[in-house]
Formats: sequence, structure tokens, C-alpha cells
Amino acid sequence: MRCYNCGRELTNMNQCIYCGANVSMYRKAVAISAALYNDGLERAGSRDLSGAIKVLKTSLRYNKENIAARNLLGLIYFEVGEVVDAISEWVISKNIMPENNLAEYYLKEIQSNPNKYDQIRQSVKKYNQAVLYCKQGSDDLAVIQLKKVITDNPQLIKAYQLMGLLHFKQGNYEAARKYLNKAFRINKTDATTLRYMKELDNLYKKSGKRRELGESRASVAEKISKKLFSEKTSYENNGFNGLVNIIFGLILGILCTVFLIVPAVKHASANSVSNNLISANEKITDKNTEIDSLNTKIKDLESQKEALAKEASLTTQVRESYTALYNIMNQRGLSVEELAEELLKVNPEFLEGDAKGYYTELKEKNDSQVISIFFRDANQAFEDAKYEEALASYEKVTKIDETYQSFKALYNLAECYGKTDQKDKAKEIYQKVVDRAGEGTDI
Repeated sequence: MRCYNCGRELTNMNQCIYCGANVSMYRKAVAISAALYNDGLERAGSRDLSGAIKVLKTSLRYNKENIAARNLLGLIYFEVGEVVDAISEWVISKNIMPENNLAEYYLKEIQSNPNKYDQIRQSVKKYNQAVLYCKQGSDDLAVIQLKKVITDNPQLIKAYQLMGLLHFKQGNYEAARKYLNKAFRINKTDATTLRYMKELDNLYKKSGKRRELGESRASVAEKISKKLFSEKTSYENNGFNGLVNIIFGLILGILCTVFLIVPAVKHASANSVSNNLISANEKITDKNTEIDSLNTKIKDLESQKEALAKEASLTTQVRESYTALYNIMNQRGLSVEELAEELLKVNPEFLEGDAKGYYTELKEKNDSQVISIFFRDANQAFEDAKYEEALASYEKVTKIDETYQSFKALYNLAECYGKTDQKDKAKEIYQKVVDRAGEGTDI
């Protein structure tokens, strides 16, 4: 165990022998954090994921540097489909302990399969769209969207809960129970899942089931035999009648061949040619349809490729913003200018929850102090004809507040671009000043 004040190894004493800090309460906090981690680990093993998340968060309140608790919390978030929260915990863990940390392995596993991670991110967006459909009363569209969510991210409990709720609303109790059971298998103590299942059980008992039994009816086949001749025809057994019958039979056969068999053969041949032609046309149409479908898939894949590249870039920016903010939190004795430089590395668009609140509060306090310093340095460099130096300082001022000193900093920035032979950039900044003036702001 290391001292919270100086970072050196502690002895068995309740006081640090190096800096003299009292560590008795710190020891108790670390011990409580470790006990809570053990409790969270046990709960996670029994699929009490909601209880485990609650216990591990409490553990981190007592000791934010409890790496095991933070990594386990990230794993549980990942297990229930909350991938962004999981990555946040692992990034913080890696920054606290850069070496020999399982968080590094988890992050590499995600980075090694960016397609899967981007698919999960897209599933979150689809889930939000499904919620919007529900609010608009489009339950059928919400169900379709949720099926895609479950396919992309089969661990997202919220998707199963919402799907169960929609089927519950439509009276499809069996389907509702199926989805709620899937959510229950992932997290056996989720309060929302248990509440839905309880309501389902109550209504299921009241509604009951009616099964209609169909009667099997025996189909009786009747055989109808007809006589070709009602009476037997008798022929005299003599030679003449026999010869007449032979000749008559030959003539009748020839007539049947000419008038019945030959036309039938011609008609069958014509039908065969026509059918072959129709079949060939159908095959050509199917091939054209298949080609069009493949071209559409190619375009879709190209669009997905571009979207995945953008999502990968966003993932990198999220990680860099959290890393920069964490570095600010752990650096002491920074001057106002140094703190402002570090804050510029953070993109607040990618921050969430407490991290975003901490950044906003810190930036508001620092901006009011540092902007006047940057503006003063920029003006001095501008008067001394050090336009490159002035340009850098004016950029810092305008990044914090473009309207500072009634757009004086923005105007001087354009001047510096002009002095440093960057005419296009100067023109762009001048146009911005003119546009803002047109909005009714004095310059």
C-alpha cells in the first residue's frame, strides 16, 4: 500500500514515515473498498449484475485507485451491453496503472475488432431510435428496430426489456415472456426486468389460455365406374365381316392420326418452344435483378466502410479526450496558462456524466483568468511585429471566446494571417467578423 500524499510505500504505522501524513482513515477506506470488491465479485459470479455494479461503484468511492474493482465494473458494463461505460472505466484504470493492467488487454481486444465495436455502437443508436418510435406510437417500427439491435448487440438488456414491454402492451404474453427471460438470464436481479415479469405473471394468470381442438374428418373417396358400352355388340363370325372390320379399322386409324395425333404433336411442340422462351426470359430477368441487388449491396458496403472509418475516428477521439482530462486531474501545480493548454486537448463533445461536469466547471474558472493573459501576450507580440507568435496567442483567445473584446481578438487574428501571407485564411476570418457584425453585434 502506498501513501495517498507522497506515493511512497507505507509501513505498519498509522503515519507515513516520509511525509508524516496520517493514513489511519486511508487504510480503513482501502480495506472497505477491498471488501466491497470481493462482494461485487461474488455477486457477479451469481449473475447479480445490478447488485455488483452498485457495490463496485461504492468500492470506487472509497478508493478510486482500486484497479481490480474498476476493471470488474468495466467487464460487467460490457456484459450488459453498455460498451461506452466499460471503455471509460478501462481507460481510467489504464491511466492509473499503465503497466501490468488487464484493462490494457481489454482495450486491445476491442481495438483488434473495430467492426464489432462499431456494430455495438450502432446498436445503441438503433435502440434510441426504437425508443423514439415508441414515444411516437409507432410500435411496429420499434419492434423491427429492436430486432436489429438484438442481432447486433445480444447482451443489451434494455433492448430485451423494451421488446418484452411492447409485446406485453400488445397482449402477446408468450413473446413478452421469451424476451424477458433472455434479459433475466443476463442479469438475474435487474429491477426493471423483475417488475415486468411480475406484471406479466399477474395478467397471464387472469387472461388464461383457450385451445381449440380441431376435429379430424375422414375423407371418403368414391370410385365411379362407367361402362363404355351398355350392351355387348355381337359380330357374325364370317370372313366378309372380318375383312370389312379390318378395312374400317385401318381407315379410322389413318383419320385419327391425321386429324388428332399430328395436330396434337404440333401443338405440343409449339407449346414447348414457347415455354422455353418464357423460361429463358425469366432467367434473364432474374440475372438482371441479381446484378442490381449486388450493385446495391456494393454501394451499401462502401457506405458502411465510410461509416466505420468515422466511428473508428470518433472512438480514438473519445479515448484521447478522457486521457487528457485524466492527466489534468493528476497534474498538480499547473499555471493558468499551462492548464489552458491542457484543456484545449479535451473535446467536451465526447465527455459524459461527471467527466463533462468536471471539465465544464474547471474550464469556466480557468477561462476567465487565462483569456486576458493570452490577449495581453498577443497584443504585445503584434505591436513588436512578431506576427507568428501573435497569431498563436490570438488563436488561443478565439478558441475560448470568439466575441472577446467585441471581436477585437478575431479581427487581429485575421490581420496576423494577412501579415504571415495566409491570404485565404485571412479572408475567411474577415468574412466571419463581417457576418457576426451583421447579426447585430458591435465590433
